[in-house]
Amino acid sequence: MYKVVAGINADQPGYKKLMIKPFPGGGMNDVKCSHESLYGTIKSEWEIKNKTFSLHVTIPVNTTADVYVPATGNSLKVNGAVMENPEVVKQEGLKFNFLKTKIGSGSYVFETELKGE
Repeated sequence: MYKVVAGINADQPGYKKLMIKPFPGGGMNDVKCSHESLYGTIKSEWEIKNKTFSLHVTIPVNTTADVYVPATGNSLKVNGAVMENPEVVKQEGLKFNFLKTKIGSGSYVFETELKGE
């Protein structure tokens, strides 16, 4: 579950570099997952409420992550601030795109518009 629904995946052995790419759907409105890596606890928690997708992510020290946030719009907020020109990543067969950003260690809250999920 943590690899698909919560989207926690290793880009390098031991999760030195990781990818957070959650896949909402299947009637789920909130998910809370964590994974213990060699560097510490990785967390991916999300919820859909009032057409807003909120993703709470914790990345351990000395690691980095590419975060793909599901969205039907092009606006991405990171810790309450609007991110300028996030990279839009399309994936065939989905009703939404992903807005991609790179982050270092720490805790983050991402928010996007997500209609129809």
